[in-house]
Amino acid sequence: MKLTAKVMEEGLKHGWTVLEFCDSLNIDSEEQLLSSIEKTFSAKAASSYIRKLKKNEKKPIMIKKGANKTTFIINPAPEKYQEPVVEDKKEPSKEDSLNNLESDLKKINKQIIAFETSRKDLLSENSTLKSQISKKLSELKELRSKIQAVIDTTTNIQNKISQNQKKISELNEKINSMESEKDAMEEKIRDLQKVTILLNEDGTIEPELDIPDVWENIYQNLFSGDFGYNDLIDQLTRAQIKQIAKIIAYVKKTEYPYEYITDNVIVEQLLKSFLS
Repeated sequence: MKLTAKVMEEGLKHGWTVLEFCDSLNIDSEEQLLSSIEKTFSAKAASSYIRKLKKNEKKPIMIKKGANKTTFIINPAPEKYQEPVVEDKKEPSKEDSLNNLESDLKKINKQIIAFETSRKDLLSENSTLKSQISKKLSELKELRSKIQAVIDTTTNIQNKISQNQKKISELNEKINSMESEKDAMEEKIRDLQKVTILLNEDGTIEPELDIPDVWENIYQNLFSGDFGYNDLIDQLTRAQIKQIAKIIAYVKKTEYPYEYITDNVIVEQLLKSFLS
């Protein structure tokens, strides 16, 4: 188990003492545990954790008085905190879902193109057939002896037009249906491409992002007060200021939709100001 803010908060909540933390984190001594806390967290956070840890060490013994006797009850051992175990579900990963949707989208686009080509050919054929009708009607006026043959030809052509028109209507319905499905898939792809960024209190960022090197210049400007908001920035640790600089640099570069989550009100306020 790794020493994180979440582990500290949950452990203290369940009444952990130095012994439980050392056992769970594979730390050999109280001095090593306190040193790790001071190195991992800000001075303010480390001081708070150590104070709560010492408070857990000093929990009193409970005394229950009865009618004829007094019973001493030792506080039960602190509840051992365990990180939640994520079951290995056989659901497709985000990347697999995205790849499958993109593959299906390509297939639909190919089908739409094929149907549109067929529709164009049929419309062209109908236009040609209508021209033939006009020509045959002209021949009918000139050649009365061939009236019956012309009528038969005209009837066949009209039947073909009707058949083609029916096919055109069916193709229109298929194209409209697939266009709707295509729009839904594109919306799902946009949702799957969305990046959710977790901004931890210790200044770390999850997941690991491809941060442009320009974040260092942004950090220097923030730290030196060039961007203003000095009263708010002064309340943050260097790690949190770096965290803000990295997010600003990432957002300016990324092409994908994103959202960030933070419990720090000051970090959230500054990001809203800089990214608006």
